[in-house]
Amino acid sequence: MPSEDFRSRPLRFLVREITVRRIILPILDMFSDPDYINHMVVWLLSEVQLRSEDFITILETSKDVQELEAILESLCVLVKQQLASIDYVGGIIKRRMGHLTATPPSADSHMVIREMGSVLLMFHNIS
Repeated sequence: MPSEDFRSRPLRFLVREITVRRIILPILDMFSDPDYINHMVVWLLSEVQLRSEDFITILETSKDVQELEAILESLCVLVKQQLASIDYVGGIIKRRMGHLTATPPSADSHMVIREMGSVLLMFHNIS
């Protein structure tokens, strides 16, 4: 802004009001909104990996029965999902083993088994 314009008192007031109304107040409103604060806290905490010791400490120091019941319920759901996945993979392995014992092995089947082993090894290294 040129210095002669800056000396103009009405222009300074106008620039001040525009700055306050369009920039400062919306920022203050945003930072004072509880929903925005909660979203920011959740976002920041989602970046932090909890250790198992922290989880155990939270469980041991919790004083809210409903919170503990919710954790127990979600834990049961998670364990059931994991068990179902293990049962599914176990069933696939047993069916494949049954199929392989019913048919005589060939050179191609050994090649397929080696390829499956290398794929499983790659998958294990990725995860």
